[in-house]
Amino acid sequence: MEGQSADMTDVVPRGASATDERAAEQGVEQSAPMRQGDLRGQDGRTDPKRVIVDFDNTMGLPGCDVDDGLALLYLLGCDNIQIEAVCTTYGNNTLAAVHENTQRMMELFGLDVPLLRGVEAPLALTDAQRGARPGSPSDAQPDEAPLIVADRPRHAIDPASAQGAAPRFIADALTSQPDSLHILATGSTTNLGAAAVLRPEALGQAASITLMGGVTESLAINGRIMDELNLSCDPVATCAVLASGARLAIATSQNCLPAFFTRADLIDAFGEGSWLYRTCDHWFRTMDAAYDWHGWTCWDVVAAAFLAHPELFCDHLEQVTLYERFIGVGYLECGNIGAPHAPVNLPTIRDAAAFKAHVVETWHRGLVRVNTQTP
Repeated sequence: MEGQSADMTDVVPRGASATDERAAEQGVEQSAPMRQGDLRGQDGRTDPKRVIVDFDNTMGLPGCDVDDGLALLYLLGCDNIQIEAVCTTYGNNTLAAVHENTQRMMELFGLDVPLLRGVEAPLALTDAQRGARPGSPSDAQPDEAPLIVADRPRHAIDPASAQGAAPRFIADALTSQPDSLHILATGSTTNLGAAAVLRPEALGQAASITLMGGVTESLAINGRIMDELNLSCDPVATCAVLASGARLAIATSQNCLPAFFTRADLIDAFGEGSWLYRTCDHWFRTMDAAYDWHGWTCWDVVAAAFLAHPELFCDHLEQVTLYERFIGVGYLECGNIGAPHAPVNLPTIRDAAAFKAHVVETWHRGLVRVNTQTP
């Protein structure tokens, strides 16, 4: 989730699934040799969840967040998950940096699934809507700051701002395979919002959508406020996702806090010379300097774990207010039924110690499968 600020074109293998064929038609790149779907069946399950990952992965980039990459590694360690495609978005860094870094990671992991480049900036409103109150004439000239809520008609979003390989792929995949594909989105929501612009019914066709982000109150770490940097990146897109009618769960910042890892946790689990510890080491220094925090929360892994193993969580169904100004700072107001709202699950971790042990075990399994204990 909370991260920072190399250009490649979009990636895909020729072959196996209808998902791959759509990617090939859209002109995506070729990645490496192992299909993640080949990993299923280790626990006897025959019906894995098919997942499109949409994230701002900067694991491996100096000074940038590591948890998106750890979420991908976690999914690779899950027997009941089949990764169908990976989409890149901005957030922790620019889209160009995220996309190139993700291609490197997929090559390192030997992960051979479509890699699709997302939209590089937040969705834009049409010229007529930029200054108009929702529900007012499009040529209105307000004499005060506009009241922005999420009941905008979809045509209020400029379709030119919603173009990209990732949203096209998401929209086409969801509508052509209804109730078959799950979405895990752990960066900005622009690709999902753009998919809803391209095909208004698309997000409602997902088997589920799991997001990471949002705060239900100010997030204070040792007396310092930590900004929300996922849902707030593109409040127009986030509100479009919330209002889409999708089966939606959000791993909020507060609810992720029990997934806290220290240096000792990673050294004890993997060793100080391991690839995983060496790749994450700089983030301990960054969090220590910024928040006097002797470790970090692995935000995005919580969202991945809820998708893969919801039994580790308690469901909390809420009605979240659809108000772009609140979403613009990542704030999820719950329970104000008098305002425009949407139903959302905000799950909490049942047992922090058991959860962390499960994550470490799953990371180990993922590392074995991708043969990345070092170098």
